[in-house]
Amino acid sequence: MRAFWWVWGLAGLVVVAGVLALRASPLPDGLDTTIARLKLPLHETAPNAPLPDYAVPGIRHSGVSTFIAAGIGLLMVFAVTYLIGRLLSRRSHSTPPEPETENAQHGTRLP
Repeated sequence: MRAFWWVWGLAGLVVVAGVLALRASPLPDGLDTTIARLKLPLHETAPNAPLPDYAVPGIRHSGVSTFIAAGIGLLMVFAVTYLIGRLLSRRSHSTPPEPETENAQHGTRLP
């Protein structure tokens, strides 16, 4: 069976995301550093992340866990983006086409 070109592209992106996630800095990001420097209170009202700290529960090796978590995150973003695109595409095709306002042969406008 012939796979679509985007399946191979997506597989390549999963590998690249996994490798780049392994090379990510363990230091806190800029937002965490700024919050700590300004001694701002943290209000943890946001729901828990599906894969906090790029770790998959149940996988002991941190490198493998990070690689898989990055791949899962990329696939989730792709799926949501794809579904939104499909919904918007259907909506734009469901509207009736505008009637022609000009006669192409004579260059005159229709009433």
